[in-house]
Amino acid sequence: MQPIPTLEQVVTLVRSSAGIDPATTVRGYTRLQSDLGIWGDDVTQLLLDAEDQFSVQFPSDSEESCKLFSLKDGEQVFQDEVHILTPLFAFFRLLSGKSGDIRDLTVSEFHAAISRLTAAAPRPNKSLERTREG
Repeated sequence: MQPIPTLEQVVTLVRSSAGIDPATTVRGYTRLQSDLGIWGDDVTQLLLDAEDQFSVQFPSDSEESCKLFSLKDGEQVFQDEVHILTPLFAFFRLLSGKSGDIRDLTVSEFHAAISRLTAAAPRPNKSLERTREG
């Protein structure tokens, strides 16, 4: 079983993945999008880097993602470039009946999601390992 990463390990990952200036203060309450400018392709890279470094896999299913990030109905994380560059996006979301609320995750919330994934990762079967050794 992988050890659950510390907040400091996640801060280090965020810094290296997104190329955050070392002079920029990053704490648990720091917001990924509004404080650090992480969105679009930067988010994709951050998630891939987190999967590689911490041996986790973020769910592709939206329902599972909502559970992982403790999202409310209609809420989503990580606004993408298309939504930022399209001025009518909010209007069309309103017409479709979806609120389209974007939750700007903090580093602590991202750490908590990684920790939940790490804790839920399958554990090796010790009895099978003993059989192979013997």
